Amino acid sequence: MLEDNADIIKRLQRANGHLGKVIEMISEGCDGKDVAQQMQAVTGALSKAKNLYIREQIEHALSGDSSSDNIRKELQELSKYL
Repeated sequence: MLEDNADIIKRLQRANGHLGKVIEMISEGCDGKDVAQQMQAVTGALSKAKNLYIREQIEHALSGDSSSDNIRKELQELSKYL
C-alpha cells in the first residue's frame, strides 16, 4: 500500500506543478490554447491520482476483516467519487 501511496503522491505533485504553471501562464497573459492545454494536464493528473486512490481504497475494503454490511457501505461511499 505504501508503494501505491508513493505513486499517488507523485501524481498529485505532478498536478500541483501543472497547476502552478497554469497560474503563471494566466498571470503572464499567455495564449488561451496553451493555458487550456496545461489545464487539461492538471485535470488528467488529478483524475488519474483520484482513480488510483479509490482503487486502493476498494482493495483495502475488500481485503479487510469488516462485515459485508460495512464493506458494502464503504464501497457505496467510495463509488460516489467515481
